[in-house]
Amino acid sequence: MRLPSSFTCIALLLAACTQSNPVASEPTGIVTGTWHTGPVPSGAVTVLTLQHLDFNVIGIGQDFGIGPSSPLLDKATVTGGYADSTVELRMRYRAAGTVRFAGKLVGPDILQGTWTRPAPGVPSQVAFYRQPD
Repeated sequence: MRLPSSFTCIALLLAACTQSNPVASEPTGIVTGTWHTGPVPSGAVTVLTLQHLDFNVIGIGQDFGIGPSSPLLDKATVTGGYADSTVELRMRYRAAGTVRFAGKLVGPDILQGTWTRPAPGVPSQVAFYRQPD
């Protein structure tokens, strides 16, 4: 017995739509959230608010100063990518230029890696901690 061609087309469409994406190795949104640096000797902090979709990461960065009022020192546009627990971000600050972060997700709430500022461009180790919602 032969099935009607419209039924066959619908069945094929449904099968194609329910297939998982064989390329994606990480779920979307795994680095979505607000992240901040741990305490540094100066008392300053960097906060990243990230959105993760497929392999792309976008967001904003903010550097806050020292003191009780913790003034906002600079803002950045964040772009980058995430795959296989590795994150690479470029933060384009208004005043400080482009900063790069390359690291790994070492737990569900810790991004650890290397932070490189422009001139002199000496890399330093940094960790970002996810803030609870």
